[in-house]
Amino acid sequence: MPFRHPEKRVDEASDHDPPAGDRTALGQRLEEQRTVAVRFAQRLTGNLHDAEEVVQDAFVRLIRAAGAFEGRSSFRTYLLAAVRNCCLDRRRRRMSKSGRLREFNPATTGFFHSLEPGTRFQGVATRVQQRESQELVRAAVDMLPERQRACMVLHDLEGLPYREVAEVLDTTTNNVGVLLFKARIGLRKLIDEGAFFDVG
Repeated sequence: MPFRHPEKRVDEASDHDPPAGDRTALGQRLEEQRTVAVRFAQRLTGNLHDAEEVVQDAFVRLIRAAGAFEGRSSFRTYLLAAVRNCCLDRRRRRMSKSGRLREFNPATTGFFHSLEPGTRFQGVATRVQQRESQELVRAAVDMLPERQRACMVLHDLEGLPYREVAEVLDTTTNNVGVLLFKARIGLRKLIDEGAFFDVG
Protein backbone atom coordinates (compact mmCIF):
# COMPACT_ATOMS: atom_id res chain seq x y z
CA MET A 1 0.00 0.00 0.00
CA PRO A 2 1.46 3.41 -0.98
CA PHE A 3 2.79 5.48 1.89
CA ARG A 4 0.95 8.67 2.75
CA HIS A 5 2.67 11.13 5.07
CA PRO A 6 0.50 12.02 8.10
CA GLU A 7 0.43 15.63 6.94
CA LYS A 8 -1.83 16.43 4.03
CA ARG A 9 0.47 16.18 1.05
CA VAL A 10 -1.64 17.58 -1.77
CA ASP A 11 -4.45 20.09 -1.89
CA GLU A 12 -6.70 17.93 -4.01
CA ALA A 13 -9.90 19.59 -2.89
CA SER A 14 -8.88 22.88 -4.49
CA ASP A 15 -7.15 21.47 -7.56
CA HIS A 16 -9.36 23.41 -9.93
CA ASP A 17 -8.08 25.07 -13.08
CA PRO A 18 -7.61 28.87 -13.20
CA PRO A 19 -9.36 30.65 -16.09
CA ALA A 20 -7.14 30.70 -19.17
CA GLY A 21 -5.20 33.93 -19.47
CA ASP A 22 -6.43 35.38 -16.16
CA ARG A 23 -3.20 36.36 -14.39
CA THR A 24 -4.96 37.43 -11.20
CA ALA A 25 -6.75 34.09 -10.86
CA LEU A 26 -3.55 32.26 -11.76
CA GLY A 27 -1.60 34.16 -9.10
CA GLN A 28 -4.18 33.28 -6.49
CA ARG A 29 -4.12 29.63 -7.53
CA LEU A 30 -0.33 29.54 -7.32
CA GLU A 31 -0.40 31.01 -3.82
CA GLU A 32 -2.83 28.29 -2.75
CA GLN A 33 -0.26 25.70 -3.87
CA ARG A 34 2.85 27.50 -2.55
CA THR A 35 3.31 25.14 0.43
CA VAL A 36 3.19 22.05 -1.81
CA ALA A 37 5.58 23.66 -4.31
CA VAL A 38 8.11 24.76 -1.68
CA ARG A 39 8.07 21.36 0.02
CA PHE A 40 8.76 19.61 -3.29
CA ALA A 41 11.49 22.09 -4.24
CA GLN A 42 13.16 21.76 -0.85
CA ARG A 43 13.43 18.01 -1.28
CA LEU A 44 15.14 18.55 -4.62
CA THR A 45 17.41 21.48 -3.75
CA GLY A 46 18.31 20.51 -0.19
CA ASN A 47 17.48 23.75 1.60
CA LEU A 48 14.60 26.11 2.18
CA HIS A 49 16.29 29.24 0.82
CA ASP A 50 16.98 27.71 -2.58
CA ALA A 51 13.53 26.12 -2.61
CA GLU A 52 11.77 29.44 -2.07
CA GLU A 53 13.82 31.08 -4.83
CA VAL A 54 13.08 28.21 -7.22
CA VAL A 55 9.36 28.39 -6.51
CA GLN A 56 9.34 32.14 -7.04
CA ASP A 57 11.09 31.63 -10.39
CA ALA A 58 8.49 29.04 -11.34
CA PHE A 59 5.63 31.35 -10.36
CA VAL A 60 7.07 34.17 -12.48
CA ARG A 61 7.42 31.86 -15.48
CA LEU A 62 3.88 30.56 -15.17
CA ILE A 63 2.36 34.01 -14.74
CA ARG A 64 4.26 35.31 -17.77
CA ALA A 65 2.91 32.35 -19.72
CA ALA A 66 -0.65 32.76 -18.43
CA GLY A 67 -2.95 31.01 -20.84
CA ALA A 68 -0.45 28.29 -21.71
CA PHE A 69 -2.08 25.81 -19.34
CA GLU A 70 -4.38 23.70 -21.51
CA GLY A 71 -5.94 21.55 -18.81
CA ARG A 72 -4.59 18.27 -20.19
CA SER A 73 -3.13 17.55 -16.74
CA SER A 74 -4.11 18.73 -13.27
CA PHE A 75 -2.94 22.17 -12.25
CA ARG A 76 -0.88 20.62 -9.46
CA THR A 77 1.16 18.49 -11.87
CA TYR A 78 1.55 21.49 -14.19
CA LEU A 79 2.98 23.52 -11.30
CA LEU A 80 5.25 20.76 -9.98
CA ALA A 81 6.65 20.19 -13.46
CA ALA A 82 7.52 23.90 -13.66
CA VAL A 83 9.15 23.77 -10.23
CA ARG A 84 11.24 20.76 -11.20
CA ASN A 85 12.33 22.47 -14.43
CA CYS A 86 13.43 25.51 -12.44
CA CYS A 87 15.37 23.26 -10.06
CA LEU A 88 17.16 21.68 -13.02
CA ASP A 89 17.90 25.09 -14.56
CA ARG A 90 19.35 26.30 -11.27
CA ARG A 91 21.51 23.18 -11.02
CA ARG A 92 22.80 23.66 -14.58
CA ARG A 93 23.69 27.30 -13.90
CA ARG A 94 25.66 26.32 -10.82
CA MET A 95 27.45 23.59 -12.74
CA SER A 96 28.39 25.99 -15.53
CA LYS A 97 29.76 28.51 -13.02
CA SER A 98 31.73 26.09 -10.91
CA GLY A 99 32.44 23.40 -13.49
CA ARG A 100 31.17 20.76 -11.09
CA LEU A 101 28.32 19.99 -8.75
CA ARG A 102 28.32 21.45 -5.26
CA GLU A 103 30.07 19.00 -2.95
CA PHE A 104 27.66 16.66 -1.24
CA ASN A 105 27.51 17.10 2.51
CA PRO A 106 24.80 15.09 4.31
CA ALA A 107 25.10 17.37 7.32
CA THR A 108 23.78 20.34 5.33
CA THR A 109 21.98 18.77 2.37
CA GLY A 110 19.47 16.03 3.20
CA PHE A 111 16.24 17.08 1.49
CA PHE A 112 14.70 13.95 3.01
CA HIS A 113 14.28 15.80 6.29
CA SER A 114 10.69 14.68 6.72
CA LEU A 115 11.41 10.96 6.75
CA GLU A 116 9.76 9.44 9.82
CA PRO A 117 9.33 5.95 11.29
CA GLY A 118 6.38 4.17 9.77
CA THR A 119 7.15 5.08 6.16
CA ARG A 120 7.75 2.46 3.49
CA PHE A 121 11.49 3.00 4.12
CA GLN A 122 11.17 1.67 7.66
CA GLY A 123 12.36 -1.78 6.61
CA VAL A 124 15.55 -0.32 5.19
CA ALA A 125 16.06 2.00 8.13
CA THR A 126 15.69 -0.84 10.64
CA ARG A 127 18.77 -2.57 9.23
CA VAL A 128 20.94 0.44 9.94
CA GLN A 129 19.22 1.94 12.97
CA GLN A 130 22.33 1.45 15.13
CA ARG A 131 24.21 3.75 12.76
CA GLU A 132 21.84 6.71 12.97
CA SER A 133 19.54 5.09 10.44
CA GLN A 134 17.33 8.01 9.51
CA GLU A 135 20.23 10.34 8.79
CA LEU A 136 21.85 7.66 6.67
CA VAL A 137 18.68 7.04 4.68
CA ARG A 138 18.29 10.78 4.10
CA ALA A 139 21.88 11.01 2.90
CA ALA A 140 21.45 7.97 0.66
CA VAL A 141 18.35 9.38 -1.03
CA ASP A 142 20.24 12.62 -1.66
CA MET A 143 22.77 10.59 -3.62
CA LEU A 144 20.22 9.06 -5.99
CA PRO A 145 20.06 10.38 -9.58
CA GLU A 146 17.75 13.38 -9.88
CA ARG A 147 14.93 11.66 -11.79
CA GLN A 148 14.86 8.70 -9.40
CA ARG A 149 14.86 11.04 -6.39
CA ALA A 150 12.09 13.22 -7.84
CA CYS A 151 10.05 10.14 -8.69
CA MET A 152 10.39 8.75 -5.17
CA VAL A 153 9.46 12.10 -3.59
CA LEU A 154 6.41 12.59 -5.81
CA HIS A 155 5.05 9.07 -5.41
CA ASP A 156 6.17 7.88 -1.98
CA LEU A 157 5.96 11.16 -0.05
CA GLU A 158 3.60 13.45 -1.95
CA GLY A 159 1.30 10.54 -2.76
CA LEU A 160 0.87 11.29 -6.45
CA PRO A 161 -0.32 8.35 -8.60
CA TYR A 162 1.87 7.02 -11.39
CA ARG A 163 -0.09 9.01 -14.00
CA GLU A 164 0.60 12.36 -12.34
CA VAL A 165 4.22 11.51 -11.59
CA ALA A 166 4.64 10.70 -15.26
CA GLU A 167 3.19 14.08 -16.21
CA VAL A 168 5.53 15.96 -13.88
CA LEU A 169 8.58 14.06 -15.15
CA ASP A 170 7.39 14.10 -18.78
CA THR A 171 7.62 10.34 -19.12
CA THR A 172 5.39 7.27 -19.23
CA THR A 173 3.71 5.47 -16.34
CA ASN A 174 5.77 2.38 -17.20
CA ASN A 175 8.95 4.40 -16.84
CA VAL A 176 7.75 5.72 -13.46
CA GLY A 177 7.66 2.13 -12.26
CA VAL A 178 11.17 1.57 -13.60
CA LEU A 179 12.47 4.73 -11.92
CA LEU A 180 10.94 3.75 -8.58
CA PHE A 181 12.38 0.25 -8.85
CA LYS A 182 15.85 1.62 -9.63
CA ALA A 183 15.58 4.17 -6.82
CA ARG A 184 14.74 1.54 -4.23
CA ILE A 185 17.47 -0.80 -5.45
CA GLY A 186 19.94 2.09 -5.42
CA LEU A 187 18.86 3.13 -1.95
CA ARG A 188 19.40 -0.37 -0.58
CA LYS A 189 22.79 -0.62 -2.29
CA LEU A 190 24.00 2.72 -0.91
CA ILE A 191 22.99 1.76 2.62
CA ASP A 192 24.31 -1.81 2.39
CA GLU A 193 27.67 -0.65 1.03
CA GLY A 194 27.93 2.22 3.51
CA ALA A 195 29.35 4.43 0.76
CA PHE A 196 28.96 7.61 2.78
CA PHE A 197 29.44 6.57 6.42
CA ASP A 198 32.71 8.43 6.70
CA VAL A 199 31.52 11.61 4.95
CA GLY A 200 31.73 14.76 7.10
